[in-house]
Amino acid sequence: MKTFPEIPDSPAGRQLVWYLERVSAGVDGSSEAELGSRCALNMVVRAPFPYPHEVQTGGWKRCSQSYGDFKVTCVEEVSDFHIAATLESASDKKTW
Repeated sequence: MKTFPEIPDSPAGRQLVWYLERVSAGVDGSSEAELGSRCALNMVVRAPFPYPHEVQTGGWKRCSQSYGDFKVTCVEEVSDFHIAATLESASDKKTW
């Protein structure tokens, strides 16, 4: 599994790492409740994100395919609860 040591160990950082691990693995397995508890209601992702009903039906795989192979290129920790991160892939750049 891909790891993301450049992302800070903060509440927002842990949410982002959890999300990116699932995207990079492309494997379903989280529940709707886990998605809801791990991802804040105000989490803004400017990229594919599985709806709760998709987490068991290929949502993570579709997100993984959309991202492709990616790396974290920039992380700005605004506070423990706010992180802006930029990912780059072969196809484009995504910012959160």
